[in-house]
Amino acid sequence: MKFGAAHYVPVLKIKDNEKRALQSLGVTYQGAFTPLLEVVERKDKTLAAHLDTTFKRLAQSVAGYAPCFLDAGELEDDAGAQAVFARADSEGIDYVPVVGLTRLSGNGPALAHGTTGVALRLTRDELEDSVIPAGVPAFLKAHRLRAENTDLVMDMGDVGMLIPVGVMALANSFLSAVPHHTAWRTFTLSGCAFPNSMSKVPRNSFLLVNRSEWLGWRDGLYANRGKLARLPTFSDCGIQHPSGVEGYDPITMAASAAARHASGDSWLLVKGVSTRQVAPTVQFKAIAKRLVNNVHGPHYAGARHCTGCADIAAAAKGAPKLGSLGIWRRIGTEHHIVTVLRDLGALHWP
Repeated sequence: MKFGAAHYVPVLKIKDNEKRALQSLGVTYQGAFTPLLEVVERKDKTLAAHLDTTFKRLAQSVAGYAPCFLDAGELEDDAGAQAVFARADSEGIDYVPVVGLTRLSGNGPALAHGTTGVALRLTRDELEDSVIPAGVPAFLKAHRLRAENTDLVMDMGDVGMLIPVGVMALANSFLSAVPHHTAWRTFTLSGCAFPNSMSKVPRNSFLLVNRSEWLGWRDGLYANRGKLARLPTFSDCGIQHPSGVEGYDPITMAASAAARHASGDSWLLVKGVSTRQVAPTVQFKAIAKRLVNNVHGPHYAGARHCTGCADIAAAAKGAPKLGSLGIWRRIGTEHHIVTVLRDLGALHWP
C-alpha cells in the first residue's frame, strides 16, 4: 500500500451503517481514501456472536478499499485479536493489521497476520510519556520490522477541547518525536474534534462545532508543507467520537433524532426530541426539510453532492425508509467523507 498527503484516512467503528456508507461510497470513490476500521469493544455477547455482527457484510463493504486498516485493539486480549484477523483472512478481506507501541495485548496476533506489513498506531499518551523517540526504533528492531513496510499513524485522539492553534502544536510535537519521516510506507496524522455526545445541543435546536483537527492540519501542516520533511496524510473519526456509543442501550435509554452534517470548517449538529416523544419518521423528515431549505444557514450542499445528500433531499419529500437514527448515521458518514475528499481536492497539490 502506498498513498500520499492528498489521500484521506477516516477512522470508523465497524458498525452496520458505517459499513453501509463504505459500500455505497466504494462505487465512486474507490482508491480515494483508506478506512481505518476499529472492531468495537465486546459487551454482553460471546466472542463468536460479536464477530458475526462485526463481519456481517464487512467484506462487501471494504471491497473497494484494498487494503484497509484493521484494528482489534478495543477487544483488549490476544484471543479476540487472533479471532478477528483469522476471520478477516477467511472472508478474503484485504487488510493491514494495526499494532500499538505500548499495547498490552493484541500485537502478537496482528504481527503474525501482517504478511505485507503492519500499521503502527501511536497515541497521545505515548507522546506525553516521551516513549516515542526511543520506543519506535526499539519496537521495529524487536519485531524485525522495517519502516518501509510499516504504515505510521500518529493518533492525537480527542482534540475537541483544543483550538486549531493547539491542534497545530500537538501535531508538531508528534512530528518532532517521530523518527525517519520519509522512510515510512505511509505517514498519517489523525485526530477527532467531534463531540463525545449530542448533549451539548439543546432540544429542537442546532449548534456549529469547529472541525479543529481539519483546521489544524490545513492551516498548520499543509500551509507550511514546504518546511516539512513529509506532510502527513489527514485523518479524522468522521462523525463519531473515539469513545463510541457501545454503552448505549436503546431499551433503557432515550435517543433524540439528530443530524451530524459536515459543512465548511464546522459540523452542523441538529437535534430534535426523544424518539419516544415524537416518531423518528416525523422528526427526520422535518430535519431534512430544514437542511434542504438552509434554515440553519447555508450548509446543505445539494442533492448531487453525494448519496447521503440525495437521501436528505428525498427524506425532505417524505420518501420512506429514511427516518431512523441508523439511516442518518449512514447519511452523515457518507456526507462527511465526501466533504473531506472535496476539501482535500480543493487544495493545491504540486
